[in-house]
Amino acid sequence: MSGETLFEQAPVAMVMIDGSGQVHHLNAAAEGLFGYSKSDLVGRSMEILVPEIVRGKHKQLREGSFSSPVSRPMGKGRRLSWRHKDEHEIPVSVGLNPVTIGSNPVVVIASFVDNSAQERAQRAELLSLSVHRMFGVSRTRRTRLPFARATFAVSLGTESSKQNKASSWSRISSSSPQRVLMSAP
Repeated sequence: MSGETLFEQAPVAMVMIDGSGQVHHLNAAAEGLFGYSKSDLVGRSMEILVPEIVRGKHKQLREGSFSSPVSRPMGKGRRLSWRHKDEHEIPVSVGLNPVTIGSNPVVVIASFVDNSAQERAQRAELLSLSVHRMFGVSRTRRTRLPFARATFAVSLGTESSKQNKASSWSRISSSSPQRVLMSAP
C-alpha cells in the first residue's frame, strides 16, 4: 500500500500544507470534517479553515513553525476550533507533523480530531450539575432534598401565574432529573 493510499484512507482528517500555507492535499476524512472538496481547497491558503478572529495570529505562528519544524500538538492545553465551509466552528485537536518528500521542501501534515462529541458531553454534564444543584437533587442517590420544594415555591411569583407555575412544579417535582433535562427547552 502506498503512502498516498494510507494518507487518503486515514480515519482522521489530514491536510498537507507548505510553508506559505498552501494546501497540497487533503484526505476524505478532512473533506467530511470541513465540508470542502479537494477541488475547493487544493492550491488555496489553508487560512480559510482558521476562524477569522485568530487568522492573523495563526499565520504568524505557522510561518514561525516552518523555520524549525518539529512534530507537536498544536495549541497544547487550549481549546482549538477550525472553520467548516458553512462557517460554523468545529472544536478539534490538531497534530502537526513535518515531512520531507523526496527533494521537495518540508511540508506539514496537520491531523485533526473532531472534539464535538466530547464538548457536547461536557456541556451535558455541566447542565446536569446545574439542574441537580438548582432542584437540590443528590447526584449519587438521585433523591430530592427537602429544601428544593420550598426554594421553588418562593420563586412562584405573582398570584396570577401561581396556578400555571404550581402545575409546572407538580410535573417537575414528580419527574426524574433526566426527564427534566430531556423536556427542557
